[in-house]
Amino acid sequence: EIVVPGGGRLPHAAVTHVGVLATKARTGIARALMTRQLRQARDSGDVLATLRATEASIYGNFGYAVASVSADYEIDRRRAVLRKELRGLRPVRYAAVENSWDLQARIYSSQPDPRPGSISRSDRWWNGPEGRLGSEGRMHYLVTCGAEGNETGYVRYRPLSDQAWVESTNRTVLVNDLVAHTDADYAALVEHLLSIDIVHRILMPVRPMDDPLPWMIADCRSARITGTLDETWLRLVDTETALSRRAYQGAGEVVVDIRDDLLPDNTVRLRISSLGVCRTDERPQVVTDVSCVSAVYLGGASWWQLAASGRLHDAPREPTNTLDSLFSVSRQPFAGTMF
Repeated sequence: EIVVPGGGRLPHAAVTHVGVLATKARTGIARALMTRQLRQARDSGDVLATLRATEASIYGNFGYAVASVSADYEIDRRRAVLRKELRGLRPVRYAAVENSWDLQARIYSSQPDPRPGSISRSDRWWNGPEGRLGSEGRMHYLVTCGAEGNETGYVRYRPLSDQAWVESTNRTVLVNDLVAHTDADYAALVEHLLSIDIVHRILMPVRPMDDPLPWMIADCRSARITGTLDETWLRLVDTETALSRRAYQGAGEVVVDIRDDLLPDNTVRLRISSLGVCRTDERPQVVTDVSCVSAVYLGGASWWQLAASGRLHDAPREPTNTLDSLFSVSRQPFAGTMF
């Protein structure tokens, strides 16, 4: 399931490991494969599909679009100091990683207000990191926050390299996973990371684009973004249901004609307002395709960006501004889960 604006959860297809043998490339196999998979997803009740793209030039051809972007942070631990009003908000303690997968799964699944774009993690997903830790043979650490038996956050991390750790002048810790139910939980986990005196550098890859981390540290330059990456590629396979199940903000209404050449029965004309979504035969104010609507669905992209890039067929400014108001979200979408 995937969380959509307003907090609803929709069934979705998590698409992974799609490929064509090099000897069979450029023969239409990928298009046939992707089209059949999307149709089967629609027929089985999935409302949308997401994937993580190895190449960015492929999946737009099948109606996918970048719906969330993540940021990689690097913290200079020697300079970074948590703001004093954020210190000591929650107790933290170590837990044995090898015996904690059920605990991590419980904390993750019980998040009270997950961001749009968050997806559920199945038992199969949890078996993945557990198996990798066993095969890597590296030292991993897990720290939880909150009262024992009622934990509300965790961070899992490891030394980036086990070699020459004692002599190194650039000891680095890599954060593999971080889940926090509240801002106070997040502050407690960051405070723990900053308290590891022997560490010089902390890497926190795959964080939300609007992560409050720099604002939490007295010297904001000691926590810097070292890169960004397209995270969730999203594709609506049942556009009417998907748009009906998310929440809208602001006032006004817009009639949008949404075309889907790959799945023609997914083409639809809808009136969208803060009251909801309904089919209509009225003249459309905005004409676009399913890829564009997939980009803005979680709130990660804006309608004005699509208009400026020429992807809305010369849509007038007023309905575009109304759509941006309707689709606005308070927090940027973020999944934080690879599959």
